[in-house]
Amino acid sequence: MDATTTTDTMSTSSTPTTSALFCSPSADIEFISSSNNLFKLHSTYLTPQTSAGLAQLATGSLDISDPVRLTESSEVLELLFQFIEPPASDPNGVRSAAFLEEVDPTLFFSVAEAAEKYGVSSAVSACHARMETLLSDYPLEILNHSTLHAHPTLADKAAYEALSTPLSSAALKLTAPGLLAHYVTYYATWLHTVTKILALFVAPSANHLCPRSAVLYTECRLALEADDGGGPRAVDRIANIVPDAAIALDAMKVRCLGAVWGERKGDADAEAGRCACEV
Repeated sequence: MDATTTTDTMSTSSTPTTSALFCSPSADIEFISSSNNLFKLHSTYLTPQTSAGLAQLATGSLDISDPVRLTESSEVLELLFQFIEPPASDPNGVRSAAFLEEVDPTLFFSVAEAAEKYGVSSAVSACHARMETLLSDYPLEILNHSTLHAHPTLADKAAYEALSTPLSSAALKLTAPGLLAHYVTYYATWLHTVTKILALFVAPSANHLCPRSAVLYTECRLALEADDGGGPRAVDRIANIVPDAAIALDAMKVRCLGAVWGERKGDADAEAGRCACEV
């Protein structure tokens, strides 16, 4: 929760531009963005319950002539501060998850990081709600964010969605300490289980060794040839076709950040060892 106290020469030498949303003459604390924009807020809104990090930064800096300089851009702070204090344009407004629905994803993830950094609880909750809708499009970004800030439930969902993305992308985007190693192990266990499922449920059907061969093989092949190229959703479709596969897949969905696989690996192998026609 550190604030930067120095900026480049151009930013510090020019007069800050005051935000149109946070410009109250009665404000008793000021924040300056990295892009040299001034935000005037009332310290009564900065409490440990609503914005712990900003309240901590403001301690000892309540003199209006001594603004607190932050590292975030004005675009990020303008959105974040609206979860702390009603803006001038909407004094009765209460910001919720819907407020972030149309925000550009790149800007949104910056707001989410700032919300965690400064402990803005309402913004953190709103960001989580938006991330739930972005899981299929930005799984690696959400996995990295939720790992950095200790949100395991969201991390589990993102890890499973991320299995559709190349490992090369994971290597670039999973920067949280220790996360990449956990994820590679998780990916390997997923691949192991999927391989066994395909070998024991699809291949026998292709060789006409299963009473349901023609239908089963065709449906599984079509599921794997869908647009997502054999990712988690394709495997889930196979689970809907072959009941036993669903059991093995449920055993496979272990926590990415926990004891990956552990004793449950044997359970999944045992379930995957049964041909669909044995049920």
